[in-house]
Amino acid sequence: MERTARMRGSAALIVVVAVVVVLVAVLGIWLAGRGSGPPTLSNEVRAGMTQHRLAVLEAALLAFKRDVGRFPAQSEGLKALVTAPEGVMGYRQGGYIEPVVLQDGWGHAFVYRLPADTGIPVVISGGADGRIDGTGPPADLWVHPADALDVNVPDINLPEVNMPEIKLPRPMRL
Repeated sequence: MERTARMRGSAALIVVVAVVVVLVAVLGIWLAGRGSGPPTLSNEVRAGMTQHRLAVLEAALLAFKRDVGRFPAQSEGLKALVTAPEGVMGYRQGGYIEPVVLQDGWGHAFVYRLPADTGIPVVISGGADGRIDGTGPPADLWVHPADALDVNVPDINLPEVNMPEIKLPRPMRL
């Protein structure tokens, strides 16, 4: 009997120790995650995401032009790459991009401009501050598929923009 009582006592001690270890582990996990929230991305990472999305948009714009025979109209905007505009023939079933690509790495919508003088679209990200003014950390990022089309576009001006005029240098080839 004494031996059985000792075994019960040892088993109970093992159970108590196991419960304490589990509680300490749960408490440690809870404290480690408390207040930290989701990871914060640096501006450098967000700029990289934006450049990647700009490259995807450039390819999608070129595919749209190949299939439809023109770039999306200013009134259609980049949403024309997600869902077919009314009355468009040759549009790829399922669209050209996923809706998430329409936002830059900071969650701002890309700005789409189709200047009448060149007919070559410009897609612009306002950078971290979301303003298209060439400032802010990091400054604005943009792309236009003129290089891919072997078109010589002098300076890009942004008509119909209610912001200060911006003179953009030729973009880097992505």
